[in-house]
Amino acid sequence: MELLVIADPHYSRQPDCAALYGRRGDLTLPLLEEIYRRERDIDAVALLGDVSERGEHPDLRAELTAVRDALLRYGRPIIALSGNHDPDIALLEEVFGPAAPQVIGGVRLIPFSDPRDEEGFSWREFDVMERAFAEIKPGERVVVLQHNPVLPKFGSSPVRYLEIADAYSQASVALSISGHIHDGFAPISEGNVVYFGAPGLCAPPYRYARVTVTQDAVRVDVREVGECAVL
Repeated sequence: MELLVIADPHYSRQPDCAALYGRRGDLTLPLLEEIYRRERDIDAVALLGDVSERGEHPDLRAELTAVRDALLRYGRPIIALSGNHDPDIALLEEVFGPAAPQVIGGVRLIPFSDPRDEEGFSWREFDVMERAFAEIKPGERVVVLQHNPVLPKFGSSPVRYLEIADAYSQASVALSISGHIHDGFAPISEGNVVYFGAPGLCAPPYRYARVTVTQDAVRVDVREVGECAVL
């Protein structure tokens, strides 16, 4: 199973807003165009939150729709999660569809759009997680997706993150992929689970990831678009 991972595009059609904190959300669409040119042979797309820079504004639906349309060209399932810049989860799901588990090539992708408080801190709905894990079939490889990283510990990790990590281990999760940390982090192994932080697309060198999951191995490949391709 070949998974294209896009994290934290922070798209904005307003250049003054898009350039906040060094982010270049105004480049989201040309970046996605270049990635599409390079990565045609994939099985699914994971969009790991912070789709838009501005979570509440009149152009939000149009911005989300533009990102969705750029990804629809793959003709593959899109799993879009909410991030701390995406407070209108209902609108995100209306545009992209609900973030629901998908089984592709023997790999079960389980997304978690964790609720957040006004300061952006997230928590896991354990009943939702338990029901999702109860659906795992024998022989399936399991990949979980979320915006805020579970491990390693960051200030933005969900409440009760150690209990979440223990649940992942008990469910024999092969790989946990998160966004939010724009620099990303290399895969680490904890309790038989590999944890990977996908880099943010919103800032140089404009990176994304391609993840290959087989019955025997997990491979994570971080790739750069490069400024010359979009500027």
